[in-house]
Amino acid sequence: MPLINQFLAQGYALVRILSALKIKPSTYYNWLHWQPSRQEKRRESLKP
Repeated sequence: MPLINQFLAQGYALVRILSALKIKPSTYYNWLHWQPSRQEKRRESLKP
């Protein structure tokens, strides 16, 4: 969601950005704090 970060840098309020893009705040915060699972990390390490 680099677009959101771009608007935040321009001084827009996060609530207005999310509202305009029709993104729920929970979706944004889940994306912001997302970390890969242990299984996903393992899969990435096994790729050639």
